[in-house]
Amino acid sequence: MLKRVASNCVVWIFLFVIFCLGCANSTLNKFVNNLSQEQVYDFHKTRWGMSQAQVEYSEIEQKSIIVYRTPETLIYKCRLGDVKALRIYTFKNNNLRCAGYVTQYPVKGKVDNRFHVLSEEKYGTPTFNQSNGYVWIHGNSVIYAKSYTSYVRLVVPSTLPTSRYIISTVGGMFAELDSGLPSKRSTHPNIIHRWSSVWSYTDSKFYDEIYDVKFPSHELSRAEQVLFGLKEERVILDMIQVSVF
Repeated sequence: MLKRVASNCVVWIFLFVIFCLGCANSTLNKFVNNLSQEQVYDFHKTRWGMSQAQVEYSEIEQKSIIVYRTPETLIYKCRLGDVKALRIYTFKNNNLRCAGYVTQYPVKGKVDNRFHVLSEEKYGTPTFNQSNGYVWIHGNSVIYAKSYTSYVRLVVPSTLPTSRYIISTVGGMFAELDSGLPSKRSTHPNIIHRWSSVWSYTDSKFYDEIYDVKFPSHELSRAEQVLFGLKEERVILDMIQVSVF
């Protein structure tokens, strides 16, 4: 009798241990799944709808240097390869809805489409092109990349007057008009080019809202207008005199 009771106790203990292990394994799986879900980001190390405090905490963990803060905007210094850039986040009602990179200063050289290339490597062929830029629709985000000439210096003979022209550009993520910039760049040795770029990510819900209600651009923050390519650094042409012997 005692042997039978002892045997039954061993069986129940064994079953109880199996049950506990199963629960522990289930809890572990949930933890791993939650952890993996947390690592799926919409932009950099953030997700759409995050509060400003959450985004700031993420940047603090990366020891980022903040250069600008308002209730609607956060801007940090960063580098994209050898290019100095700014990482921008924009909020509405304390919810992250748009983010991206812009070059901090015009970069010497003819237009470099490196951010377009990076997007192609990550997301494949662009969904469509818009105003000399390219758009990818990926997951919860709409990605936009555009590079353009932002400065030109031309050395001219001293017999010609010096002059300075500022050419406004029109274009962007939601514009119908082309920027009007020439597609061919001069290779004259006395011409110095500099380029600028924008590489933005937008919550697809916000993007759809803009199109559905014909969101007026003046209701966008200045940072969002920059990220959408609606505000660009103007193309400046300097004509510098040199002596001709």
